[in-house]
This record gives sequence, structure tokens and C-alpha cells, in this order.
Amino acid sequence: TDCAAEAIRQVCKEVEGVCVGAGTVYTPAQAHEALDGGADFIVSPGFDAAVARACRARGALYLPGVITPTEVMMVSSRYKLQYLKFFPASNFGGAGTLKSYQAIFQNIKFMPTGGVTEQNISEYTSLKNVFAAGGSWFVSDALIAKGSSSGDWSEVTSAAAAASKAAKGS
Repeated sequence: TDCAAEAIRQVCKEVEGVCVGAGTVYTPAQAHEALDGGADFIVSPGFDAAVARACRARGALYLPGVITPTEVMMVSSRYKLQYLKFFPASNFGGAGTLKSYQAIFQNIKFMPTGGVTEQNISEYTSLKNVFAAGGSWFVSDALIAKGSSSGDWSEVTSAAAAASKAAKGS
């Protein structure tokens, strides 16, 4: 979004101890802008070699989106990436596909996004090859708008706590 760079800068400046990532990054320029603002890692819907090189040069974690075994093999062997975004997870077999990948990609860890919900997140996070999972259900536009206008972020905080609890399977 247009305000992403400013939001990253503001969160990094005002919130102590937070790990900030920038998502839907397509270009090296976007990656540099996010990293200049304080982002700790970069996430893309797919793989881009130039973004991978930019992140490597900056010492930043790059999580490109992959789906197929060929994509996983390419980014892990050619670019030495071991942490990958599995996107869109629900459209391509979800937790079942990642469970199958455990045996053949033993050194690769995934972050599924796309179709991850409060109801199914623990199916993903219970897998040994999943290090994180992403979803937007707990940060709806309405909750963000309400928190932004009122300064009261308690509903977003509560929704995030519920998402964390669901991810832990409790």
C-alpha cells in the first residue's frame, strides 16, 4: 500500500522489541525502502532473483512464495534459501501438501499464507516444517480503521491474541 513504508518506519520507531516484515514486495526498490525503514524481513508472493540478491546484500531474511517441488528445489539449491512462504496454501493442498514436503525437503521450513484461518491454523503450525503461518482474518479493515480513528487498539490486540492461541492449538 501507499502508506507501507511510513507504517514500517513508525512501528520500528515507536514499538520496542517488535519484529517487522514487509509483504507483497515485488522489486528490489521496494525491498530497500522497507529495509531502510527498519523492516527485519521481506515477503513476496513469488520468487524474484533481484529481490533475493538485494536481501542477501542487506543481510535480511527473504521469504519468497513457492508452491511446487520445482520451485522449492530451485530457490533452495540456487539461492540457498531455507525459509519459504507457501502461497496460496489452501489452493494447493494446504497442510497436506506441506506434510508431504516434510520427507523430501528436510532442511526447508515454510510459512503458509493464503486461506489460513483461525479454524485451520493449528493444522499448519503443528507440522515440523512450518515455522510460522500468516493470515489476515484478525486484522480486518474495519478493526484497523476503528483502532486508527479512536487510538484504541484493544480489539486488534484481542484478535491477535486469539490468533496466537489458535496457532498453538489451544
